[in-house]
Amino acid sequence: MLITGLLALLQIVYLPGALLRRCFRSKETDVLEAAAYTFGLSLIANTWLVAILVALRVYSSAVVWAIVLCEIATLAFVGLRAHRARTSLSWDLSGWASFAPPRTFNAALGVILALTTVAIFVYICYLDWGTVFSENDEVASWDRWAMEWAAGMFPTRTSWYPQLMPANWSLSYVLLGRMDVKMFARATTALYPLLTLFLFLSLAAARRSTAFLLGAATYGWLLLHNLGITFMMLGYADVPLAFFGFLAFHAVYRRTGEPVSRDDVLLSILFATGILITKQGGIYGLVAALLYATWVARRRPEESPFSARNSAAAVALFGLCFAAVWYGGKAFQVYGGHDYSNLTLLTQGLHHGRTYPQRLVAAGELFWNSRGDVGPFVALPATLLLVSSLLLRGARWITALLILPFLLLWGLFFSYEIRTASLVFPLIALVIGMVIDRLFGGLMKPLDNMTLGAATIGSLIAVVVVLGFSGWVLTGKPGASLLPAWAIRFESNEWIAEAMEWYSWGLAAFGLIALLSIVITIRNRQLVISWPIPAAGLLVWVAVLAMGKYRADTIVASQRALERRIGTPAVNERLYAIVQARAIHQPIMTDYWFLRSLPDLESLYRALPCGAPCNYDGLKWAAASQPDAGYILMYDSDFDPDTLAKLPSSRGFHTVLTVDGLRLMKINRAAIDAKNQPPQALSVNPASGAGSRGSFRFSYSDPDGTSDISSVIVIINDTSRGIKGCYLQWYRTTNTITIANDNGSGWAEEQKLGSSGAIHNSQCEVDMPGTSMAEADGRLELKLDLRFLPGFHGRKHLYTYVMDDYGASSGYRDLGSWDVN
Repeated sequence: MLITGLLALLQIVYLPGALLRRCFRSKETDVLEAAAYTFGLSLIANTWLVAILVALRVYSSAVVWAIVLCEIATLAFVGLRAHRARTSLSWDLSGWASFAPPRTFNAALGVILALTTVAIFVYICYLDWGTVFSENDEVASWDRWAMEWAAGMFPTRTSWYPQLMPANWSLSYVLLGRMDVKMFARATTALYPLLTLFLFLSLAAARRSTAFLLGAATYGWLLLHNLGITFMMLGYADVPLAFFGFLAFHAVYRRTGEPVSRDDVLLSILFATGILITKQGGIYGLVAALLYATWVARRRPEESPFSARNSAAAVALFGLCFAAVWYGGKAFQVYGGHDYSNLTLLTQGLHHGRTYPQRLVAAGELFWNSRGDVGPFVALPATLLLVSSLLLRGARWITALLILPFLLLWGLFFSYEIRTASLVFPLIALVIGMVIDRLFGGLMKPLDNMTLGAATIGSLIAVVVVLGFSGWVLTGKPGASLLPAWAIRFESNEWIAEAMEWYSWGLAAFGLIALLSIVITIRNRQLVISWPIPAAGLLVWVAVLAMGKYRADTIVASQRALERRIGTPAVNERLYAIVQARAIHQPIMTDYWFLRSLPDLESLYRALPCGAPCNYDGLKWAAASQPDAGYILMYDSDFDPDTLAKLPSSRGFHTVLTVDGLRLMKINRAAIDAKNQPPQALSVNPASGAGSRGSFRFSYSDPDGTSDISSVIVIINDTSRGIKGCYLQWYRTTNTITIANDNGSGWAEEQKLGSSGAIHNSQCEVDMPGTSMAEADGRLELKLDLRFLPGFHGRKHLYTYVMDDYGASSGYRDLGSWDVN
């Protein structure tokens, strides 16, 4: 299983991209750039591949295995041809010469912060290894769509969301032949920010500028500050969107001192289609790329990408057509009523009636209040630096033409969460890095040539910043050691610990060191890998030895243990306990979406057709719509207040447990299907007496359960009319007593039972601390502590009336009399 999973990961991140790169004659500047480009191209190609195979109804393990083996064979053949012509693979390190050793403040600060940022995101990749999808949308939507792809069907109910990530994840499920091992699909999620950082580093080497090193550190800070470490590992499309957006920008920005080639423009357009098939917001990146291509075509007609007849143009055109077909098909489904559109919700509903100026203010507050009190200390400097970039040549056009228009559109329409602005995070980091580089370069220039000059100061500052930043980011506990967090995480992967017992890490490490010392040398500022293909094969072999025996059963057991905790772990534990005790054997209707993803419980899941707020009639209709269901599991917050108040004593829906705001109820179909019977007014105690004060207890019952009783009326008067009488009413939903005005035409005062004070009209006064409603022996008992006021005297009858939720009532009953004196 391990080898199969790693091959699936190789297919997702490398194989098709390595082949597709050969369609473009634009040469990458270094290995870091090549890695990012290969990753992006692989994701795009795999999306095409999966969609075509599903459309042809041949998306199966055998077909995908055949494609993977063909790709490996093709790359091996191409590599052997290159091997005959050149027996080594080199990486030009001359671009890094100005940074090693750093001689300026900016170089010292940039190198240390950039490499530390990369190390942090490598650590995040480590944290992500072996995990599963566990949050709301990534479980309920993105991974569900991936499993539908793997089942050979086009995903259902996707709205306008494109499918680059789910289609790629599905490859691991198809190759493994199972969908309960998520770790290989999940492993791709943390690669997006890391490879975006690689693009910053490649720009630093190509342009020999520390601005891009500072930009890399700024990008890492923007992600960690505004989104957090946990979000970097989630299967949401926002960080991948930023990766593809920066790829499209990078393809036409990376060249220095030479015109942008036709293939660079085509590559940018292809990456822009990758933005569009990652998330709908990619339309902004595609429009920007096409406008740039048009500008190039008008400026240099001989280099027009639209007139090119080569493989690069064909690939870019295919990408545009694929995106057009996908969105065209979705438009047909949405407007034909076969799918839904959430654009109105995203652009209007989530703004809660704000005007457009108010939306812009709210968008600014999102950044300002990010991370609570810390937010302003980051938002204010970032805003000032971003505005300052308009004064800096080279950064001005990026800010004015790309960043500010996007932020304006985002603020007006999609600013419901800060993550949806992540498309321009890399560009914001880029221009901020340029401004910081220019600012520090001017301030520290006098010290650069001193023995203990700016480089030393920069190094010291960077080390202090890195230590504090790393302590906060990696552990979440400032000042705490990094080792406990690392050790705890390592021990939590029990199958890694077992692998270490079975195989010697020492032997694998020795083999790796020997391999590197034999095949890697640095000559004339070039890193040279001799005999790359045999070295790669040996490296893979050493890596497999180092990993040890990842037995299939231990991997599956670890994955299933993690999947049992997705959603709300406390709720899951109770559900598993009840199922293991064989107390549940019927399907559960629920709006707790995680149930359909919980191992061994997924077969119990049924959709609950009662939207929030759900009332009692809605629950009865839901129960009737699925006769085989035996339970309902629902958030308390999704019930209307009246229904929530009556559920604890409901006979039709018996509450089994309540955990973390979720309520599990057993459906009593006999009680639900029984014909409603009217409630009864039983008695009053005392039934007779005399005086200016009285403490009365009125008793009521309902054959369908006291939870059906909705209100009670008590009238103490000559007749059952409320005019110039002591006219009171109790409501279950609010648990309040109201008293009528003197002519009985409206309500004078209202208070909750048991509260302090009193309510009154001209006939009587109700002492609230002595008033209560209690349930005992299947009856409701209303206790009233009354004082009759002067002018209200003589023999008065004790009338009462009780009504249930369905409008049935007892009618007014005369239960006794009281001589008021």
